[in-house]
Amino acid sequence: MKGKEKEMYSVPEILISSILYLSLTSWCCYLVFLSSLEKEDMLSFDLHPSWWFGRKMDDSDYEWRYWADYYTSNILFYLGHMLMGLIFNLYLEKGRIYTNIVYSLASLTYLLGLKQLTFLICNVCVVYLCVLLTRRKAVVWAASLLLLALLNMQGTSSFIVSLCYPDPTGTRYMAFVYAMSICNLRLISLGVDVIDMFNKSNHIESFYRVISYALYFPTFFSGPFISYRSYISCVSVKQEPVDWSKVKWFLSESLLLISWWILMEILLHYFYSTALQQEEYFLISADNMTVFALCFVQAALFNLKYLVLYGVPTLFAQFDGIHMPPRPCCLLTQHKASTIWRTFDVGLYNFIMQYIYIPLGGSKLGLSQQVLTMFLCFIFIGFWHGAAANIFIWVLINFLAIFLENVHRELLHSKYWKHVLSHFGSGVASRLEAILLTPVGILSLWSMFVFLGGKNVGYNLYKKLLRNAHLEMRITLIVLAYCHMVFSKSLENGDLFQIFSHIFKSRHISHTNKNDIGKKSKHKHYS
Repeated sequence: MKGKEKEMYSVPEILISSILYLSLTSWCCYLVFLSSLEKEDMLSFDLHPSWWFGRKMDDSDYEWRYWADYYTSNILFYLGHMLMGLIFNLYLEKGRIYTNIVYSLASLTYLLGLKQLTFLICNVCVVYLCVLLTRRKAVVWAASLLLLALLNMQGTSSFIVSLCYPDPTGTRYMAFVYAMSICNLRLISLGVDVIDMFNKSNHIESFYRVISYALYFPTFFSGPFISYRSYISCVSVKQEPVDWSKVKWFLSESLLLISWWILMEILLHYFYSTALQQEEYFLISADNMTVFALCFVQAALFNLKYLVLYGVPTLFAQFDGIHMPPRPCCLLTQHKASTIWRTFDVGLYNFIMQYIYIPLGGSKLGLSQQVLTMFLCFIFIGFWHGAAANIFIWVLINFLAIFLENVHRELLHSKYWKHVLSHFGSGVASRLEAILLTPVGILSLWSMFVFLGGKNVGYNLYKKLLRNAHLEMRITLIVLAYCHMVFSKSLENGDLFQIFSHIFKSRHISHTNKNDIGKKSKHKHYS
């Protein structure tokens, strides 16, 4: 704690808020577990027998099921990429880009199919030709957005299905759609970065470097996003030799990933939150606290899912010497929507900042122009995520939440806030700030459920918790949101750690003093 931050919250307030918030977490888990037991028969369509723990498993989260099956089925391809990197790092140091291309082409032809891979390479060629012929970023953006629009059109799905035929299980179709969406970000990145690099050096990037980036295997299907400039800077330098410390790092990170994976599978055997949220009857009939608990647990599972989903490609890419975005933050310890956007999917955030927000003016503009730029960023996010109704509702709620945060930030720099600080002190000001940010926290949680469950689920939740909720429920929501605000801010500032560290040291000193007194009394007795 530094400077004025020391006076933000009192120690009892931090401890009480933390205990209440952690108790809320436990209570939410208990309520969802109880509902899962009671409604198991109603959810029989979404539950499947499992050999774990003698319980059925919630199999309705298609995204988790797809990626869990994909990684377990194709982990040998990731290990093969790692082994190839080790071999060619020893014997063919300067051919790293070419070996990446050869391995990616061979692996993706097997996993996707030749027709799908050819279609993706054609997309890369279109953007690269736009760069060669025009060297205009607007043309690159137009071509990339057109390709993205075609992907979102209803008529395109039948064309994609025909590309993937025969595909009895649908796995190739899903893999192709995921690959196309992340590939679209790469197309924009390589187009814009190649133009910038040409403007600086008057040298156009070779197609080999471009295709190596576009088809880089570890991040090809699931991301996370890395920019063309970052990728090229990593593969252009000599890779460090593999030593024991790097092997230990790889093994420890692998063990951590496996632990998260197992935890996710265990939780899906006890918390049927995804299946419950899809039952409209349950959302209408359940009490308000149970519905809130469902939102809470679903957010935690979503967080854990992406730790694994992004963790596997990040692990192999980092071993390959590529600088990757950090892993997703813990959603349940963040008190601002802007912080969640900045620290959850860091790759997507970097893309938005680097290719949309900053080029359009960013924070250098006035408040009204910043809001317009931010709105355009969120429109792109909604468009890129599939342009469904619930996606745009999720985007608009998040835009509203971050807009309110910007208004709040402007308020903190105003003369009125300085007046509050001078008359009431930083402690009262911090509590008032937490109260003002409480609605933003509630909006963020609601938006996440709209994103995960769809617009009908989001509307039922809105009616249950916001529009038709009784006064006690609204007060409970505000108090719990305030406690979460204090807890997360204390965690962020290190206050909570320092409090527990101080308590531990005090107990240790007290215990040591008692032992010293006991030894002295024994010494007197024997004397």
